[in-house]
Amino acid sequence: MMNWINLITFDLYVFSLGLSVVLALLTKDARAFLFVTLVLFFMLVSWLTYGGVKAIDSGVMYRYLYYCVLELAFLYVAFLLWDRGWLYNEQFFFALCMSTLLVVFWTLRFFSRHFIELAILDDAYRLVIPAINGMFVVCCYIPLFKFALKRKGVDKWRSF
Repeated sequence: MMNWINLITFDLYVFSLGLSVVLALLTKDARAFLFVTLVLFFMLVSWLTYGGVKAIDSGVMYRYLYYCVLELAFLYVAFLLWDRGWLYNEQFFFALCMSTLLVVFWTLRFFSRHFIELAILDDAYRLVIPAINGMFVVCCYIPLFKFALKRKGVDKWRSF
């Protein structure tokens, strides 16, 4: 049942990100478009490689390390774009926090499955990963809220 819920939420996240890409294009916000496209790309890569990774890693040994490397690659690309001023500070900071949580959680899951038994992580894993992915989707809509507030006449929008 939980895997079914995770697949539905992931499909919903990808659809929401696609909608966010279209909205970023309509508002002509290049920074938002770049960040949303980056998140969408890495979510699609993880979505498309999920079956292959699961088939190759039948012993559940290396898939968590693969997802850690994928998340670190996302952070590296996001850092390069942020360093050049092509991403909003809020989005990069949020992505940094969420990606760090993901990497720590996947590393704990790896150690839990192979070296020490942390039974609490079994249920938490199924809850935390979709929640963090959902937070990424929410982060992709932050510039659109800024745009809407600017159009309404609100002069200053406080960041986190």
